[in-house]
Amino acid sequence: MNFKLLTQKLAKGAFDYGKRHNIEFTPEFAAIKLNEEVGEFNQALLIHQRQCRESKYIDSKISRKKLGYELADIIGMAIANAKIHGIDIEKAIDEKWIHREIAKSWEIEVSPKS
Repeated sequence: MNFKLLTQKLAKGAFDYGKRHNIEFTPEFAAIKLNEEVGEFNQALLIHQRQCRESKYIDSKISRKKLGYELADIIGMAIANAKIHGIDIEKAIDEKWIHREIAKSWEIEVSPKS
């Protein structure tokens, strides 16, 4: 599956979630939901590393799978956030991660005027 199709499916899934649960998918909701997913990943990581109560211990194969699912949730919500803000996330990833175009002009633009 290509990246554009993947992001379309993920964004649709996120917005369908809002419709199913009668939740208005606002920028604020999307941001809070992303943070919730990061928290769930952190919890899954603590369980996977057995840095939790013994009663929460699970088989390492299951905990690794749970980590993957939580990362998938983070990626899905990050893409939903990009969509809701009109950001071409594929382009942003290419510029920031692939071509390392953290433009020097960005630093100039945000620096205080003399």
